[in-house]
Amino acid sequence: MDVAGDTNFEPSSFVLERDGTIQSPPQVQQSVRSTTRSCSGTCIGIPVDAEAAASAAVAYRPDGVVRGVWELDDSTVAAFPRVPDVRLRDAVVTDESGDVGVELTVDNVGERDGVFSGVVAPAWLNDAGEPVGFGVPRNETVVETVVPSGIQQLDPDSAGLSTTPAPDTRYFEIGPDP
Repeated sequence: MDVAGDTNFEPSSFVLERDGTIQSPPQVQQSVRSTTRSCSGTCIGIPVDAEAAASAAVAYRPDGVVRGVWELDDSTVAAFPRVPDVRLRDAVVTDESGDVGVELTVDNVGERDGVFSGVVAPAWLNDAGEPVGFGVPRNETVVETVVPSGIQQLDPDSAGLSTTPAPDTRYFEIGPDP
């Protein structure tokens, strides 16, 4: 949902209201870099537990006082307990017209459409990961190739993954093949 305003805010001021009760998030809310849609301002990830609800809203609660509430539509609320289950099937380094690409094959075995989100990072830097993400429809397999800028100093023929990927892998460290 897009909300416009000119006030500075802390991401942790936004919380979920489920069935009229403010929920404590299972982890701290934070500004995020959206990987599957664009945000005209700051994107905020609000973690929530996947439990059924009759109604839900996003509440703005700076200093513990609710100052605004945005109701979520019925289809969004109905989707709460139907958690997507996306699993990485494979990840390989590819040559994308001379650039280093990472081809990700992801299965969605859950009950609803989902999003695969991960980070591709150069092996030689600790804090330079680039987020990647894409939609994975229910009961489908999606193959997506990403070409992150942070690994382009490598030659596609000599680049490789630092670890063997598993179904729950979301961090892909790319470096020279050993």
